[in-house]
Amino acid sequence: MNNSRFSDALVGIIHSIPHSYSTIFFSDSSLLGLVILAVTFLSPIIGLAGFIGLLSAILISRIMGFSVWDSKSGILSFNSLITSLAVGYYYPMQQIQQNPYLFLIYVLAASCFSLFLFIGLNYLTQTYLHMPAMSLSFSISALILWFYFVKVGYITGFFEPKFAFQLTALSLPRYWELYFVSLGSIMFMPNILAGLVIAIVLLVISRIGFLLSLLGWSVCYLLLAYLPGQAVNGLFFPGFNLILISLAIGGVYLIPSKSSWLLAILASVIGFYLALAMSSIYHHINPYTGFYTPLAIPIFAFPLNVGIIVMVFVLRL
Repeated sequence: MNNSRFSDALVGIIHSIPHSYSTIFFSDSSLLGLVILAVTFLSPIIGLAGFIGLLSAILISRIMGFSVWDSKSGILSFNSLITSLAVGYYYPMQQIQQNPYLFLIYVLAASCFSLFLFIGLNYLTQTYLHMPAMSLSFSISALILWFYFVKVGYITGFFEPKFAFQLTALSLPRYWELYFVSLGSIMFMPNILAGLVIAIVLLVISRIGFLLSLLGWSVCYLLLAYLPGQAVNGLFFPGFNLILISLAIGGVYLIPSKSSWLLAILASVIGFYLALAMSSIYHHINPYTGFYTPLAIPIFAFPLNVGIIVMVFVLRL
């Protein structure tokens, strides 16, 4: 590779990094991508896991010829990014301190598996549904990862916060507090500060996108009011699925209009009940402690993917 091609490849990789982060929000804004990248480092472990997983996926996709070296797109690698964030979120801090190299192996393995799975699934969905596979690869990879971590005793139901900074003194109405937590949960950052920063940048780059995120969240908030006794929060909150469904249907796959916003509401309602139907409890006996532990199975982005693919496919018919 001569100097010119090397510099083009380097520029392509540099541009594809923020693009991978912003792709999660159906955007190609480098500003949004850079802000999300910075936000993930509110937890240095989670942020580092995501960045390493993303960089490895970008390099592997180019080395194996799935993408050209000077490509600035992050489409192929964003699933690997989110899956790697999941590794950082669920992997116990104590285990990282004892054996950081094993943690790195998990990140690289999860990133590679998610990349290859996305390439295969995307071929199938593009061929038969004329739709991208979106984040199906992440959802499947992360669920497999979650069950594996449960089996080896890494997930016990007790979560140790890894955030370097939180807005503990900020008092917000319940609506806004859960909106920011749900928005941050998209990046495995169920943190008010993370959601607040992302919301501000989303408002700056796209007022329509910001309003659609509020639309999806409002549907979720209203529907939750009719579910007494539902103890859902953080990453298990259906909010982030509905936020992304509303963004995709109302402003990405359809031209923004009154009808597209009504369809976004309809898709959000469908996504909510999909999230509710998919939520379940896994009854597990920890092999290390011998204690019986009921664990809530994370739904990740399954409602988002199923809801959007079905809705857009039906509209095309």
